[in-house]
Amino acid sequence: MDDNRIKNPAVIRFNHSPGVEIIDTKEELTGCYVNPKFPRNVGLHPDYVSQLPSVVPLGHVRVRLTTRPIQHVDMKIIRTGGYKELRSRDYFTIGAEGVGIIHEIGEDVKGELRQNQRVMPVLFWDNLLKKGAGSWQFYVDVAEENVFPLPDVSKESADYVPDEVAAQFVITPWTALGLFHTAVAGIPEGGFLLLSAPSSTIGRHVLGISKSKNINVIAVVRKDEQKILFTEMGVEHVICANSSKEVFAEQVKKLTGEGGAHAAIDGVGAETTMKLGACLRDEGELLIVDNAAGTDSDDHVKISLSDLKRKIQVKWWTLTDYVKIRIGKKDEIRETMTKLYNETLNLYKEKYLIFPTHEKIFTFDELAEALDLIGEIRNDFHKCKVLLVNHKE
Repeated sequence: MDDNRIKNPAVIRFNHSPGVEIIDTKEELTGCYVNPKFPRNVGLHPDYVSQLPSVVPLGHVRVRLTTRPIQHVDMKIIRTGGYKELRSRDYFTIGAEGVGIIHEIGEDVKGELRQNQRVMPVLFWDNLLKKGAGSWQFYVDVAEENVFPLPDVSKESADYVPDEVAAQFVITPWTALGLFHTAVAGIPEGGFLLLSAPSSTIGRHVLGISKSKNINVIAVVRKDEQKILFTEMGVEHVICANSSKEVFAEQVKKLTGEGGAHAAIDGVGAETTMKLGACLRDEGELLIVDNAAGTDSDDHVKISLSDLKRKIQVKWWTLTDYVKIRIGKKDEIRETMTKLYNETLNLYKEKYLIFPTHEKIFTFDELAEALDLIGEIRNDFHKCKVLLVNHKE
């Protein structure tokens, strides 16, 4: 054992057992250790300390993480085991996003990264999924190409990005940007984009992006009170999807003209997918990004045969595919991520992207309480984020 190794004292252990959900986190988490009686447990283990090598790997930097949001993806992993890349592991450290400071720089790092620099590491693919080393720990070694420096300005500067915002700079804004660019690629000036689930964080980001690009977006909500809310927020076109497919299509075509919308982004699934499909022009594109309908709809989407005959293109869209994580070359992936990062930064500065405020800050010792609060605000994830920090100031 190398005594010079860096210890990670706040590593979250995740004991994998597919298909069993945590019902009551207070029962699952006793103090801060793994309770072996339960098939799925997440917590701190006083006898388990992750060891980082004394020498930072070639081409990597060691980041001391300071702030991490608890994201939907983190809760998905806790509740269901999440991703196939993680299911073969007995234990791993979860956490899809975070922000921190460069602690040490390894050899062969060719960029302009420096010690003590505030950075946003992209952790989801290379660290979490490939290595089982997510953000819910103090230190993490990150490949140089996955590290993005934050603006080096004072906190008083208009260009300053607070930790609680920078820690949310990947999953939702990059998804919104990728979806938007994919959907509008074939939309002519003056064309229309349909957007379901506009109240989600991704949906709100898409609305903000569309304002910056002067694209006509029709926000599709499921309740009349949501229609009032978005109208008050300044969204010009809002339609409620609680009517029949025929009535809904008629409402949409009053705005778009008889041809219908050019593309749609669907974050709901089930019947909503079919209603959106009926409102698209022939050969229109329908991108499905998530299924908020959940187990009530058996995780399915619907599309009518008549719309398939019109060559409506129904596509499952993922950020992983957009960034070309599985098939792209390293330089190509870095280029795409850099464009997404820069665009996110600019849209945030111009106030087109509004990030959820943090509801409450927890330390790792308070993880059980943090997860309980997540359960309470589950339907309001777009309004607030729960943050994990190393120490409270």
